[in-house]
Amino acid sequence: MAVAASESKAMTMEERVAALENELAELKDDRQEKLRQLENEGSSTAQRQEQAAEVEHELVATGTENQSTLVAGWDRGFFLGSADNRFRLEITGWIQPRFEYRSRPDAEDTSSFLMRRVRLDFRGHVFDERITFRVMPELARTANLRDAWIDYEWNRAFQVRAGQFTVPFQWHRYVSPRRQHFAERGDPSETFGFPTGRDIGVMAHGRNEDNTFGYGVGVFDGAGRNVGISNSSGNMGSARVTWAALGELPREESDLGFSDQLQLSFLGGVQGAYRNEARDWDLGRSPAPGNTRADWVSSTAGVGLRYRGFSQVLDGYLRRVDPDSPAVDSYSGWAYMASTGYFVVPEKWELVGRWSQLRLDKDDRDTRQDELGLGVNWYVKGHDHKIRLNYFNGRSADGTEHTTVLEYHLQF
Repeated sequence: MAVAASESKAMTMEERVAALENELAELKDDRQEKLRQLENEGSSTAQRQEQAAEVEHELVATGTENQSTLVAGWDRGFFLGSADNRFRLEITGWIQPRFEYRSRPDAEDTSSFLMRRVRLDFRGHVFDERITFRVMPELARTANLRDAWIDYEWNRAFQVRAGQFTVPFQWHRYVSPRRQHFAERGDPSETFGFPTGRDIGVMAHGRNEDNTFGYGVGVFDGAGRNVGISNSSGNMGSARVTWAALGELPREESDLGFSDQLQLSFLGGVQGAYRNEARDWDLGRSPAPGNTRADWVSSTAGVGLRYRGFSQVLDGYLRRVDPDSPAVDSYSGWAYMASTGYFVVPEKWELVGRWSQLRLDKDDRDTRQDELGLGVNWYVKGHDHKIRLNYFNGRSADGTEHTTVLEYHLQF
């Protein structure tokens, strides 16, 4: 008996499995009844055996059909799976068309329409609900791979993930950009966090049953996403712990749910690498060519709170860089950021503000950057369907840059 896709919308997976089990039980009862009828009719042993074999064949065929029946529908995204729930594929995605106006001190003003993000998200489990996977390509501008991992869950508190995924470290990578105050992460997050946010490696992670404590610790290549063989001699280690002192661990920055109870969470992270490829933070100080590696260690701490439409995220960063050359001195940098939101109309209209400051080298004032962000978010239908209008004022040694962003976000 096939289970139609339309029926799956109204029935949970447990209900569908229970229905199939009931059908098999009815077939077994029917088999016994037919055998009793044959005995009462005085059939021969050979006839009874032949009839029993036919009924048994029907039972096995029906059971096989039920096990291979596909169920499909919508459950926070499109899904396709087997009736016994051993296999399941969920398909979601999001699109972010944007208008952006930018005024820079060293170039002409630009006015652009662009696709900021176009992503398809494939996830599910195979053979067992404990073996999960995710594949997420980015299709905007130049197509590339964002996530591609396999995860095995021994229990909620201990899971192992391998592949390419977000490195466990900072607050603004812990929370998806779809659920943050602004359309773009702040300068400290992008500069002091691991470049591109993702890398290839292996990680242990988990949460407690009350969803008040979580952790992630892993070893990574250190070259970033979609890299075959890197120029690094060593690897990178990264770890993060999160603790909800009040409420549960957050999955968003804004207080869209208008929390009746104060939600208060803390995050701490540390990250370090040995003979890693030099990047933007290298400041061009490593002699080139042939000497573009460095040892470095970064740390971060953050706090987030939400209450009755008000939300606040505060985080800070420290980093020390040791270029791989005795001719180049080591240096340290710092950064901090404060991001705030308040729903002037609950669940619909939110005002947001952000202030950040960083210095890549604390002893060099020319490496200082300041940013002010202001915006308004219209939640048409939660985080899945919203419009953001953001303004950013960024100041550095090169001058002041103004950026205005109007973005439409749709998740399906």
